[in-house]
Amino acid sequence: MYGALPAVAEGLLAAMTAHPDNLIGVGMAPEGIEHNPAVYEFMAEMAYKGRAAAAASPGGLSEWFKGYAQRRYAAAGPLPSVAAAAVDGAWQLLARSVYSCRDKMHNTVADIPTSRPGLNGAEIVGWGLGPHLWYSVGDVVAAWGLLLQAAAAAPVLPGNSSAFVYDMLDVSRELMSKIAGRFWADAVEAYKAGNSAGLRASGLHLLNLLAAMDQLLGSHKGFMLGPAIARARAYALDSDCSSCGKAELVTGGADSRAMVSEAGSSVLVERSNAGSIADVQQTAAVGGLKASSEADSSRSSFDSDATVTLATGNNVNSGRIVYSHAQRQLQEQQQQRLQREQLAQFYEWNLRTQLTIWGTSSAAGDSEVSDYANKEWSGLVGTFYLPRWRAWLQRLETDLLLGRPYDAAAWRLEVLQMTYQWINTGSTVSTSSDDGDWGMDAREEFEQLLERYPVLPQQPVGDAVQLSTVMYEHYGRLLTPTKLAAMAPSPPAAAITTTSNSSKT
Repeated sequence: MYGALPAVAEGLLAAMTAHPDNLIGVGMAPEGIEHNPAVYEFMAEMAYKGRAAAAASPGGLSEWFKGYAQRRYAAAGPLPSVAAAAVDGAWQLLARSVYSCRDKMHNTVADIPTSRPGLNGAEIVGWGLGPHLWYSVGDVVAAWGLLLQAAAAAPVLPGNSSAFVYDMLDVSRELMSKIAGRFWADAVEAYKAGNSAGLRASGLHLLNLLAAMDQLLGSHKGFMLGPAIARARAYALDSDCSSCGKAELVTGGADSRAMVSEAGSSVLVERSNAGSIADVQQTAAVGGLKASSEADSSRSSFDSDATVTLATGNNVNSGRIVYSHAQRQLQEQQQQRLQREQLAQFYEWNLRTQLTIWGTSSAAGDSEVSDYANKEWSGLVGTFYLPRWRAWLQRLETDLLLGRPYDAAAWRLEVLQMTYQWINTGSTVSTSSDDGDWGMDAREEFEQLLERYPVLPQQPVGDAVQLSTVMYEHYGRLLTPTKLAAMAPSPPAAAITTTSNSSKT
């Protein structure tokens, strides 16, 4: 969450005052427009006459957010006074904190969870972490509590307003990210002091938080990787392909022989692995023929070709056909389905690439835009960011165990390998595979292609309010001067050394 809304209003007002005759419009580059909706709505409204002046006046920003919250949650209908007051109070706190940045520092909207792990800011900053805390954390914690109070006072609010649930989770996510920064700093301090126990304790706190964040964000579609991938893949779909692959040939175990007769002529069709009499009946139906069958296991078999003998009187003409009409139609459908799946996976690959490495990478493991489009999404946190942090913690632990120095260059290469693995398979764990079966038909290739990427949840899981409440009670107090030792017990130490790549989605 980030906003420099006072500067937006004041800057636009200054420009309009200085150039009243030739300022004809306002524009913005809406990069990353699918998050931080308050900022984009505020910016869009400032183009209207008088809006910038009103927002820049004393109390103007506060008044704008009052109306914004009412419009944004209108789907919930009129709220009880207690809930309405809590909603307004929360947004007033957010307006003067996260949305009122005045230090003129660029914010990359990234934090520890989505940053490439490293020992210092110089190693991980890039397009990732930009340590930047311009607001009072106490204000945002209080806003989180007020949103939960509003949900409790008016269940219709989270029940009917998806926007409310999104905002509540956005505040939860923002603060959990800041706590993650504290755990990272503690882990680095322990490593530099040679304190293996402290490293493990702080590392487990960080991994636990990331797992909890992944589960929390999985309760709203706006914070899920699965629906984003589904939208990308949908571009490859064709409504006319609803029957693709459904005209499956019936496979017969033993050889069969079919007799097709018409006007004194007979056609003997031999087939084995390619299908059964049902295929011949389907083929015959196309030409208006009738088919009959009798078993004959002594006939020679074939795979894809069909031997046809046409008998008319005493004359016998032999020929070969590559595919029957039904086979040809089925093959075309299977090929179309394969091509669409290949295209869908290409779009998924593009999305995964954009979210992670995006641009090209050098042999040193660097990319000019690495993690530029990072997102705190369920599915992305659980399958990519969390395993990346676990691998880094494993490396630090091994360093202390073997007494070896930290190797930043080797770690960058390891991250690069993990990233490409995730882009191509959906997992950071390398899996062995053979060179493929060049003899596969389109159907077999399609079925194997489906195994490339895991299927991520498309629908939210869990009660968002309940999950956010648990996180507030567990992590909210850590945003005050509290010692790390006051945290709840951590899971077994094996949590760091495991190679499991599962996530709670």
